[in-house]
Amino acid sequence: MKKLIKLNLDNNPENYFYPKKRGIKGITSIKSLQELKNLTFLSLRGHLIYDISPLDKLTKLEYLILSKNKIHDISYLAKLKNLTNLDISGNLISKNDIKWLKKRLPKCKIISDH
Repeated sequence: MKKLIKLNLDNNPENYFYPKKRGIKGITSIKSLQELKNLTFLSLRGHLIYDISPLDKLTKLEYLILSKNKIHDISYLAKLKNLTNLDISGNLISKNDIKWLKKRLPKCKIISDH
């Protein structure tokens, strides 16, 4: 799976990364994704994700969809210099944090609530 370049887990009803947590309606942890270093597209729309720190290892990402989660800290995304499209709408992110990220990723189109 390390050669995987596209992954869409939108609105996935079960937590396949942590089988002991089955029954939780949505993915809560993405720690296991940090090994997928060849990903260029990742969509995790509509879950319960709040910690996106594992994503800072996915430096080949170009498209990232994280809308409708529980994210509030987006500082880890600043390391993703290849991002061209980012959707972080529907999260708990401040307007100032969005401005901060736009300065660090000037080539990235960012969709947010602000």
